[in-house]
Amino acid sequence: MAVSFDPMLDACYAQFGEEATYTPPAGSPAAFSAIAQQPTLVDAGLSRAGFVAPTLVLTARKSELATPVRGGAVTFAATAYVVAADPRLCALGKEWTLDLEPA
Repeated sequence: MAVSFDPMLDACYAQFGEEATYTPPAGSPAAFSAIAQQPTLVDAGLSRAGFVAPTLVLTARKSELATPVRGGAVTFAATAYVVAADPRLCALGKEWTLDLEPA
């Protein structure tokens, strides 16, 4: 029996999602719902201790944001950001993780 995670994701985004807008480098803006996460811990290889990069990490459903790319623009919480790294699709193919930097 196959299990669908879609109802759980719908509930999470309904409860915790916030409005955002994505604009590809060459294209039109599109609204989507995003969930903010803690910044990622970066290991620069300089010591055993990592550091927290000054980024915002968002997750977004693939059903709302089909193909985000590095360099795309995101507006979230009235602040402009740029997608700083290649977006990562989760193992189930349901959500993107976007690492953002201030524009």
